[in-house]
Amino acid sequence: KRGYCKCDPGSSVDQLVRDRPGCLLRSSDPSAELRYLVEVSEESQRRVLERAFDGEFDRVLVHRASERSSRDPAQLALMCRAEFETSACAFSSVAAAHALDALLVELYRSPEARAA
Repeated sequence: KRGYCKCDPGSSVDQLVRDRPGCLLRSSDPSAELRYLVEVSEESQRRVLERAFDGEFDRVLVHRASERSSRDPAQLALMCRAEFETSACAFSSVAAAHALDALLVELYRSPEARAA
């Protein structure tokens, strides 16, 4: 990418991401993808990578305890890892796994079975 763009010193070219790193903006027109390239300072990239290395963007799937069934997908939530590690609440990985399993089963059921 660097060979196609003239960058300021201390900068490089990267692609814009959608939702999360690794999920890039795409186009059916290969030449249009060049429009999604952006110039990014090496310093800002370094700061974000350090934050990622420190786990700032990590998320943990938890099942919030309640009176409901342990298979209830509505009780699933994503928490920041730091919040999870300092939380006084007890979260069950088994309950989270059961609820995630129930959610996946529901998502992959046929539309006819869901309507019933």
